[in-house]
Amino acid sequence: MFHLLPFAAFYANLACHLRDLWLQIEVKIEMITNEDEGKHMEGVIKESEDANETLFYIQDLLETTKESNPKVYQQLKNALLNYAYYPTVIQSLCSLKLKPQLSIQACLYILQQTFHIVKDTEFCTELFSSLFLPEIPAKTLERIEK
Repeated sequence: MFHLLPFAAFYANLACHLRDLWLQIEVKIEMITNEDEGKHMEGVIKESEDANETLFYIQDLLETTKESNPKVYQQLKNALLNYAYYPTVIQSLCSLKLKPQLSIQACLYILQQTFHIVKDTEFCTELFSSLFLPEIPAKTLERIEK
């Protein structure tokens, strides 16, 4: 069990880094609409590129750990969902109780990039189902609203 602990911390930090990139993109997009467009556009492009590079790295990690170390794979998948996707993207789109952290446009962009870059069927299915099931499972809704 202790041999999995470093992976758990690393994957949680990686997921939080991805979430923070998305939140920075949102802030910079709001600045573009409120102030000088050219000044903040470079920041949006750089943050978007960083987020995409992180997604490519995550895809590589998912692919290499799925067969070789299923427990580590599960930790990565859970960290991504619980620290990045549920509290920002899914919460912003699905929860009426909380103020959205991201705009609909940012959420759609993030989902489009995720489904384009990440090819892991299990991860994509879980993310997709949290969005499009007729009713969000209670356990998932609890994670989203925490």
